[in-house]
Amino acid sequence: MRCGGIKVLAAACALVLSAAQAQQATVTVSIKDQRFQPAAVRGMAGAPTTLRLMNLDATPVEVASATLHFDRLLSPNTGVTVQVPAMPPGRYVFFNVAHQQAQGTLEVR
Repeated sequence: MRCGGIKVLAAACALVLSAAQAQQATVTVSIKDQRFQPAAVRGMAGAPTTLRLMNLDATPVEVASATLHFDRLLSPNTGVTVQVPAMPPGRYVFFNVAHQQAQGTLEVR
């Protein structure tokens, strides 16, 4: 009987993990002419987000965020993936290091 209870618990844990993974959002932001397109993307509160950054410019660009804890250098015409852990609701800014007025936002709801 004890083994059956463990199997049920393991199955329930696997189901919860699958549901959490299904909720993970993937959003793509392109960098063209030193600007983020789109400038704002959304993620879901309590679920991780995959942020795909694509540099469509002919020059390298460095993108950073203090609140999302990343700093990535993108070569021309390449992309990187940033795994953002589950975050509470809020607005999280990322920016072009060389042109800090060029900003993007991950809006978590």
